[in-house]
Amino acid sequence: MNRNSLKFKNICITDSLYSLLIFMLISESKISETFFIFGNSININKEIFKDNSIIIEKENAVSKIDSMKKRMKMYSFMKNLVSENNLKGLTVYGGDHLTGAGYFIKNHDFQVIEDGIINYYSMPEVDKQIKRESFLLKMFKYATYLYYPYGFSKNVSRIYLTKETDDIPKRLKNKVEFISLKKLWNNSSEEKKNEILYVFGLETSLLKELSEKENILLTQPFSEDKVVTEEEKIEIYKNIMKNYDEEKTVIKTHPREKTFYKDIFPKAVILDKPFPFELFSLMDSNFKRAVTVFSTSVMNLGKDVKIDFYGSRINDKLLKKFGDVKLEDFK
Repeated sequence: MNRNSLKFKNICITDSLYSLLIFMLISESKISETFFIFGNSININKEIFKDNSIIIEKENAVSKIDSMKKRMKMYSFMKNLVSENNLKGLTVYGGDHLTGAGYFIKNHDFQVIEDGIINYYSMPEVDKQIKRESFLLKMFKYATYLYYPYGFSKNVSRIYLTKETDDIPKRLKNKVEFISLKKLWNNSSEEKKNEILYVFGLETSLLKELSEKENILLTQPFSEDKVVTEEEKIEIYKNIMKNYDEEKTVIKTHPREKTFYKDIFPKAVILDKPFPFELFSLMDSNFKRAVTVFSTSVMNLGKDVKIDFYGSRINDKLLKKFGDVKLEDFK
C-alpha cells in the first residue's frame, strides 16, 4: 500500500510495549489511522504495522560534537519523513526523550505518554537542571533543536501518568493528567479490546487457557545479564517450582530471555510472546498467586493476588549483585 494515499490522524513515537498499550487505550483512532515511529529495541509484530510505521536505529555518539551532528541529521530525517507521509500538523503521542522526538517537539503539538518509572524520577531531575542552567543556555536550547525532555517543552500540551504522585514539578502540574488503565480498558469497546489483544498476539484460545491457571511465575534474565550461568538460573527456577503444581502454573518469560522453559517445565503454560505485563491487570484473570525472584511487575496484578517474592537471597550471586532485595522495598 502506498503511504501517500493513507490519511493519518496522529503520530505515535515509542520504544516500549507499555507506552504503546497506553497510547492504544487513550487514542480514539484505529491502528491504521496512526503513523508509528518505533525504536529499534521494541519487540512487536512488524507485519501489523508495515504500512504505517518506521523503525529508528539509535546511534551512540562518541563525543558532544558527534552528538550534535547526529541530532541535526535526525532532525532533517524527521522533517523529510513528515513531508513524505503527509504528517504535518498532526498531534504526536509518546516519549519526548526518544531518538527522533526532537523535530516533533519543535514543530508539533506533543502529548507525553508515561514510559514507566523513568518519567517519575526524571521530571524532578530535569526541573533541577532547568533551575541550575543559565538564562543564555536556556535561550540557546529554545532557539535550536535542543530542548528539555519529559514534558518541559512549551509544545508539550499534556503528560499522561498512571500513578498519582505529589512529586510533580510546579511548572508541569497543569499539563499532567492521571489516568487509570483499568477504567480505560473497561470503557473501551470490544472492537478496541480485540485490536489491542491482536497487536500483542493474545488469541482468545490462549486467554481461555490462562483463565484456568492459578499461579503465574515471572522469570528474569539473570543469565542473559551475566549475573549467573544458564544452569544456575534454571536451578533457581526448578527449586522455586517445587512449591507449586506445574499444571496449574503459567510461566511468563522476560523478553530478553533465551531459555527454552518448555523443555524444563513441560506441563506449564509458557508465555514467551512480547506483550506488556500490565495487560493481565486489565483483563479478568483468575490468578491466585504471583511468583517471582524479585520482578516488580507482580505488583500490577491487583490486591487479591497473593505474591510469593523470593528475593535476592535465593542465590549468593544475586545477593552480591543486587543487594538484599525484599518485597517490603516496593510497598
